[in-house]
Amino acid sequence: EARAVTSPASVPTAAPVHALPPVAGTVRGLALAGGRLLTVGTDPVQGLPSLRSYELTTSGTPRVVSGPDTVTRSLGDYKACPDGGPSCASLTALGNGWAAHPSGNGVSVPLGQNASRVIGPMSWERPEIVAATGRHVLVKERGSAKYAVGDLEKFYDSNVIHTFTATAAALWGNKVWKPATAAGTVAAYDVKTKKTAAAVDTGSGCKPTALQAVGRWIYWACGGTKAGVFDQTLGKSVSVPAGGEPRLGDGFLVRATGEDLMVTDFSRGAGTKPATTLLASGVEPGHGIGWAVDPFGGNVAHVDADQRVHITEVPVPRSPVASIESRVEQNFVRAGGKEPWTGHWQLSRPADAWKVTFTDVTRKTVATVSGTARTAASISATWDGLATGGGKPQNGAHTWTVSVKAAGESSYVPVKTGTVQVSGGTAAYRDEQADGRGNVLTVNKNGTLTSHDFPATGVHDKWSRAGWHIKYTYVPFGDLTGDGCNDLLVRNTVGNLYRYDGVCGHPPAKTSTRTSLGGGWEAYNVLTSPGDLTGDGLPDLLARKSSTGDIWVFPGTKAGKLGAGKKIRSGWTYTHVVGAGDLNGDGHGDVLARAKDGTLYRYDGAGDGTLKSRVTVFTKWGSTYTHVLGVGDMTGDGKNDLLVVDNKGVVYRNTGNGKGSFSSRTKITTGWLTYKGIF
Repeated sequence: EARAVTSPASVPTAAPVHALPPVAGTVRGLALAGGRLLTVGTDPVQGLPSLRSYELTTSGTPRVVSGPDTVTRSLGDYKACPDGGPSCASLTALGNGWAAHPSGNGVSVPLGQNASRVIGPMSWERPEIVAATGRHVLVKERGSAKYAVGDLEKFYDSNVIHTFTATAAALWGNKVWKPATAAGTVAAYDVKTKKTAAAVDTGSGCKPTALQAVGRWIYWACGGTKAGVFDQTLGKSVSVPAGGEPRLGDGFLVRATGEDLMVTDFSRGAGTKPATTLLASGVEPGHGIGWAVDPFGGNVAHVDADQRVHITEVPVPRSPVASIESRVEQNFVRAGGKEPWTGHWQLSRPADAWKVTFTDVTRKTVATVSGTARTAASISATWDGLATGGGKPQNGAHTWTVSVKAAGESSYVPVKTGTVQVSGGTAAYRDEQADGRGNVLTVNKNGTLTSHDFPATGVHDKWSRAGWHIKYTYVPFGDLTGDGCNDLLVRNTVGNLYRYDGVCGHPPAKTSTRTSLGGGWEAYNVLTSPGDLTGDGLPDLLARKSSTGDIWVFPGTKAGKLGAGKKIRSGWTYTHVVGAGDLNGDGHGDVLARAKDGTLYRYDGAGDGTLKSRVTVFTKWGSTYTHVLGVGDMTGDGKNDLLVVDNKGVVYRNTGNGKGSFSSRTKITTGWLTYKGIF
């Protein structure tokens, strides 16, 4: 057997490589994708077709590193080629370790002993597999212009997700390439988004009769005399030889001419002259039977007359690894719960190693999951929702990023990103809904307590509890019980203070579990929580005494109550004193205070229960504001925001910049004069 190498003149020549042992029985089908070789052979004892798979190295000299699989799948329904020949080229690898074959009026994908997935049934007879990548299979009715795309991961409804007619079609990942309106143009239809991209001009000047797609390359042919490969990166085509049952690889094309396989190297792209030379001889003849190209790598497989399978590497430069299709089983996870978050990614070529990094809204890395396990060019990962070390991350949106180290490469490359919502973790500042975003509370004339959510984009949502008193003081507080739900402090009309256990998703009810925090709280005209002032990870209460203007800090305790108060400032005559959470990113709660002249100051928490010297935030600010509230991160960007209500009931948000200040105001709603309290 031989391996193609590139000479100084850029002409592939042959060099010895590797051959597999003879396959038991007659080889009736062959497929290769992502370094996974699959063969259909006739069992010499029972005479039935059976599927075997082998794992190959994906860089350097191709050789078997595992296989055949110990479980041999009986393929009693496997169909031979319509011409009745002893072999069949209808086995098509998907790049994820599986292979598909026509079965009746549908497509079957064997998964193991007596297990398979099926696409169809079609309304046609004799379906033909055109291409397959990952979960998607492109099928054509033999002898007609009817096509269909099936989704192997769709279980409950019909998994035929797209049908159309065309003179030719190709599939790569989620994209189906079809001829467009103008001669020589093609366009990609995304079967996930159901949108068609703008057409591209291949320069062929004709409506294609054949199409294939691998990464940046689009093979086209017009009849049997004119063919080329369109380079999406450069936007031009390079001419290649026509005919010969061509099969596209990443940067090369293989054709069968008689019993020879010819390889054309066009990897240098449009504007260059491709080099064509002999790849292998003695290939089983007849309609491309007995050989396969790995579109997810650089290898070619063929069968010789002795039923020996040979693997040949085509040493052209590989395109950068990419995620061509991805699927997450759910976009949420409960920290430490029984159902972990799971993701699957179909890569454009195999990876030697991979990692999935999870970051919170502040872009801090929370956890990393890594491994080397793969199935052909497909990888999967799970996350239990816990931070590195086993702790719980903060509730809310987290970003996951998949990075892979492709075969033969030394560094990781990010290939896909997305978001996952974490619940059951720690509560974010002022977050009543356990979604990571801050909320504001109101009470109306009927005593209905409502939690409002104002995301940067989307709908204003609210959740209510009836039966509260309109003259109570409500203080949104942090989580003192450690259950991941923020608690609520309530001062009644005689000065008694209670902590109501948070319930995550809506305000607590008047009848919810409560803990007494003592009496005498009518002596304070400000009760607000800046978050953690003392540096122990627990929320604290800041209070201003009405008679003196003195500022007191009451630390939260692990027992779910408040510790002894400590006076930290005297004589504060500010119009507004507001706990605002961590505004500058140092991990300590901060306080905002507005002076009578309209100057807004920020007092940074020192982490020891005291406040640093004040810093000016705005001047001549807030003369019309009746309410100024630090409401946490309303927008989901990881920075705490400010909400204000003016004397006309108009509500504005000043978006935090994470450095201790805010943007100019943004109007978010109106009509809040009707509320008896805003907290």
